[in-house]
Amino acid sequence: MKILVIGGTQFVGRHFVAAALGAGHEVTLFHRGKTNPGLFEGVEEVFGDRRTDIEKLDGSWDVVVDTCGYIPKDVDISAKHLKGKVGRYVFVSTTAVYRELSKEGIDERGYLKTLEDPELEELNRSTYGPLKTECEARVTAAFDHDVFIVRPGVICGPWDATDRFTYWVSRVGRGGEVLAPEDPGAKVQLLDARDLATWMVASIEKGRKGIFNATGPVMSFEEMLEACRRATGSDAEFMWVSRKFMEATEIDEPSKMPLWNPEAKDRKAGIFAVDSSKAYAAGLECRPIEESARDVWEWIEADAEHPWTVGLDLLEERQLLDRWEEFANDQ
Repeated sequence: MKILVIGGTQFVGRHFVAAALGAGHEVTLFHRGKTNPGLFEGVEEVFGDRRTDIEKLDGSWDVVVDTCGYIPKDVDISAKHLKGKVGRYVFVSTTAVYRELSKEGIDERGYLKTLEDPELEELNRSTYGPLKTECEARVTAAFDHDVFIVRPGVICGPWDATDRFTYWVSRVGRGGEVLAPEDPGAKVQLLDARDLATWMVASIEKGRKGIFNATGPVMSFEEMLEACRRATGSDAEFMWVSRKFMEATEIDEPSKMPLWNPEAKDRKAGIFAVDSSKAYAAGLECRPIEESARDVWEWIEADAEHPWTVGLDLLEERQLLDRWEEFANDQ
């Protein structure tokens, strides 16, 4: 098949292109050239921004895969331009589109977040979900039923720039006392980007259409950290600090404690328990999280200059653990 990929040089897009090439497909990349140009030898690259350079895409393809559509106006431009040039539009969305995540098991029929202003272009933590909802609407408006919309949850694996899982692999791999958040039984869902990519390629080959959640199996935070310990062979000891302590030290947020959901006991218990049974029935398979952790460990160990975006640095963590000992003794 001839596949046009918008993006394709970072994380999910990168793994998708590798999977598509491995399956023998012909791939064209359309991206701005700011990240990893020339990453895939022999692959045609068209450099440009969809907002200003969409006319550069004057060929025809069996399918387009949009891995980096965040702003509705941008997605609208590419969808309208490519109508008639591609057979199907594949859009990578997110489970953050769901309005109500207070209960576990939300499926593709769940109510969606919406924008008060459909022309909004400010992307941040609160607008990310509703912007994606509107992007989905723009794709569907242009292509009607010829769409395949994938809604992943948290994705992990090598080349993940969000550091959410990567932080824990790296920190646990370095051993010693590891500050862990509150509840060992808290739920986590992780899907390896390579498994997502493999399934997406297979789905495209089968002509799949419709909307699919794509999340990994539910596990506990402790199970995740134990998998990291086994994968890295470390001597890590997990110090489960209380929520009261986390609030007092202002680390009760995902930027400090990645993948910990501070609202799980309040109104977002289902954020890491999304129902992806439809995708599993359609062939999605997940590797063991320990395998993902091992590969992330190998990747991050080879990148000494990795720019961390979340988590605690070692000195900050040590100071917090010293405070935790005093805090716990006073309770």
